[in-house]
Amino acid sequence: MHLSHACPTAPRGEDESLFPVGYACGKGVEAPDRLTACWLRGTMSIQNQSVGELLAGYAQVLAELRRRRVVRTNNAPAGDYAEWLVARALGGTLAEDNSVKSHDLTLPTGERLQVKARVISEPPKRGQLQTSAFRSWDFELSALVLLRDTDYCVVRAALVPAEIVREQSRFAAHTNAHSVHMNSRLMGHARAVDITAQLRAAAEG
Repeated sequence: MHLSHACPTAPRGEDESLFPVGYACGKGVEAPDRLTACWLRGTMSIQNQSVGELLAGYAQVLAELRRRRVVRTNNAPAGDYAEWLVARALGGTLAEDNSVKSHDLTLPTGERLQVKARVISEPPKRGQLQTSAFRSWDFELSALVLLRDTDYCVVRAALVPAEIVREQSRFAAHTNAHSVHMNSRLMGHARAVDITAQLRAAAEG
């Protein structure tokens, strides 16, 4: 039996407008707790599962590790997965050298793009919307991606010009870097482009 993960209507929280009313995601992905149980019983081979099914099961493993205080965050695969989704959705080319700090991929237009991803609950908890550090502004666009903590479904994603991100960022002297909150003010900016649907299609593909 396969269940579609229907995300709830806009929840109340740190930034409820991040969650479009009545959106659906994760079609064809089995319920995470059922997936995990099947794996433990040995009745399901992970090699035959889709990317979405694997991430849903992994989210449950992370939740249990957090309960046991083995790990403290949800963000282990989020960055790489978001980069992969953006590249697949927009036809971009991932940077071959992981040491490149200024950008993560290049679009067919030649624009360099830095991807920032966060795993959030519904509603987001305090601090979940803050990006990792921006240590360079040597790129043209930033892809901001929010993933749901239960199954890594794309909650919202947007392409935002680097200058807009920098305008809304905060500088921390102790890290010598900037960070920004991926809230509706930034992701819904007049110059931002919503790419949520493209990333969800890439995930389901």
